[in-house]
Amino acid sequence: MLSNSFPIPSRIFNHWFFSISGKVSMLCATFDVSNDLSLHFGSSHNQLTSIPSSVFHLPLDILLASNNKLQSLPVEIGYCKTLTELDISCNQINRLPPQLGVLNSLRSFSVRSNLLLEIPIGKS
Repeated sequence: MLSNSFPIPSRIFNHWFFSISGKVSMLCATFDVSNDLSLHFGSSHNQLTSIPSSVFHLPLDILLASNNKLQSLPVEIGYCKTLTELDISCNQINRLPPQLGVLNSLRSFSVRSNLLLEIPIGKS
Protein backbone atom coordinates (compact mmCIF):
# COMPACT_ATOMS: atom_id res chain seq x y z
CA MET A 1 0.00 0.00 0.00
CA LEU A 2 1.25 3.47 -0.80
CA SER A 3 1.74 5.90 2.05
CA ASN A 4 -0.72 8.78 2.36
CA SER A 5 -3.21 7.16 0.02
CA PHE A 6 -6.66 5.88 0.70
CA PRO A 7 -6.48 2.15 1.29
CA ILE A 8 -7.58 -0.43 -1.18
CA PRO A 9 -9.62 -2.80 0.94
CA SER A 10 -8.83 -6.47 0.83
CA ARG A 11 -11.52 -9.09 1.19
CA ILE A 12 -11.12 -12.55 2.63
CA PHE A 13 -14.39 -14.48 2.60
CA ASN A 14 -16.93 -12.10 4.15
CA HIS A 15 -14.35 -9.97 5.96
CA TRP A 16 -13.15 -6.59 4.71
CA PHE A 17 -9.86 -5.22 5.97
CA PHE A 18 -9.05 -1.50 5.69
CA SER A 19 -5.63 -0.29 6.73
CA ILE A 20 -4.46 3.31 6.60
CA SER A 21 -0.80 4.15 7.00
CA GLY A 22 1.71 6.92 6.47
CA LYS A 23 1.15 9.93 8.73
CA VAL A 24 -2.42 10.51 7.52
CA SER A 25 -3.88 13.56 9.27
CA MET A 26 -7.44 13.57 7.93
CA LEU A 27 -9.83 10.86 6.84
CA CYS A 28 -12.87 11.73 4.77
CA ALA A 29 -14.69 8.79 3.35
CA THR A 30 -18.03 7.45 2.29
CA PHE A 31 -18.45 3.71 2.53
CA ASP A 32 -21.11 1.47 1.06
CA VAL A 33 -20.76 -1.96 2.60
CA SER A 34 -23.53 -4.52 2.93
CA ASN A 35 -24.50 -5.56 6.44
CA ASP A 36 -23.63 -9.23 5.90
CA LEU A 37 -19.92 -8.45 6.02
CA SER A 38 -17.45 -8.19 8.84
CA LEU A 39 -15.25 -5.11 8.77
CA HIS A 40 -11.82 -4.60 10.35
CA PHE A 41 -10.65 -0.98 10.24
CA GLY A 42 -7.07 -0.05 11.11
CA SER A 43 -5.72 3.49 11.22
CA SER A 44 -3.03 3.22 13.87
CA HIS A 45 0.20 5.26 13.84
CA ASN A 46 -1.11 8.22 11.87
CA GLN A 47 -1.96 11.78 12.85
CA LEU A 48 -5.76 11.55 12.81
CA THR A 49 -7.52 14.04 15.07
CA SER A 50 -10.95 12.51 14.45
CA ILE A 51 -12.68 9.56 12.83
CA PRO A 52 -15.62 10.42 10.57
CA SER A 53 -18.95 9.48 12.14
CA SER A 54 -19.84 7.60 8.92
CA VAL A 55 -17.28 4.93 9.86
CA PHE A 56 -19.40 4.03 12.89
CA HIS A 57 -22.39 3.19 10.71
CA LEU A 58 -20.46 0.26 9.24
CA PRO A 59 -20.64 -3.34 10.51
CA LEU A 60 -17.33 -2.97 12.36
CA ASP A 61 -15.86 -5.89 14.25
CA ILE A 62 -12.46 -4.35 14.98
CA LEU A 63 -11.39 -0.71 15.13
CA LEU A 64 -7.70 -0.01 15.65
CA ALA A 65 -6.91 3.70 15.99
CA SER A 66 -4.00 3.81 18.43
CA ASN A 67 -1.09 6.24 18.25
CA ASN A 68 -2.95 9.07 16.57
CA LYS A 69 -4.02 12.49 17.83
CA LEU A 70 -7.66 11.66 18.47
CA GLN A 71 -9.29 14.01 20.94
CA SER A 72 -12.65 12.26 21.20
CA LEU A 73 -14.87 9.53 19.80
CA PRO A 74 -18.21 10.48 18.25
CA VAL A 75 -21.39 9.35 19.98
CA GLU A 76 -22.13 7.33 16.83
CA ILE A 77 -19.80 4.66 18.18
CA GLY A 78 -22.93 3.36 19.91
CA TYR A 79 -24.12 2.10 16.51
CA CYS A 80 -21.26 -0.44 16.36
CA LYS A 81 -23.22 -3.30 17.90
CA THR A 82 -20.85 -5.93 16.43
CA LEU A 83 -17.63 -4.25 17.62
CA THR A 84 -15.51 -6.79 19.53
CA GLU A 85 -12.17 -4.96 19.69
CA LEU A 86 -11.47 -1.25 20.12
CA ASP A 87 -7.95 0.14 20.51
CA ILE A 88 -7.76 3.91 20.95
CA SER A 89 -4.65 3.87 23.12
CA CYS A 90 -1.94 6.54 22.87
CA ASN A 91 -4.13 9.40 21.72
CA GLN A 92 -5.25 12.69 23.30
CA ILE A 93 -8.75 11.62 24.33
CA ASN A 94 -9.99 13.31 27.49
CA ARG A 95 -13.58 12.05 27.51
CA LEU A 96 -15.32 8.88 26.38
CA PRO A 97 -18.92 8.91 25.12
CA PRO A 98 -21.40 7.09 27.36
CA GLN A 99 -22.55 5.18 24.26
CA LEU A 100 -19.57 2.85 24.79
CA GLY A 101 -21.68 1.28 27.52
CA VAL A 102 -24.12 -0.21 25.01
CA LEU A 103 -21.46 -2.12 23.08
CA ASN A 104 -22.30 -5.56 24.47
CA SER A 105 -20.08 -7.41 21.97
CA LEU A 106 -16.96 -5.49 23.00
CA ARG A 107 -14.39 -7.95 24.40
CA SER A 108 -11.14 -6.00 24.10
CA PHE A 109 -10.89 -2.28 24.89
CA SER A 110 -7.59 -0.42 25.16
CA VAL A 111 -7.61 3.23 26.18
CA ARG A 112 -4.21 3.50 27.89
CA SER A 113 -2.03 6.59 27.51
CA ASN A 114 -4.77 9.13 26.93
CA LEU A 115 -5.82 12.24 28.84
CA LEU A 116 -8.95 10.76 30.42
CA LEU A 117 -10.52 12.70 33.26
CA GLU A 118 -13.31 10.20 33.89
CA ILE A 119 -14.68 6.88 32.67
CA PRO A 120 -18.41 6.77 31.82
CA ILE A 121 -20.67 4.29 33.55
CA GLY A 122 -22.34 1.89 31.08
CA LYS A 123 -26.07 1.93 30.42
CA SER A 124 -28.01 -1.12 31.49
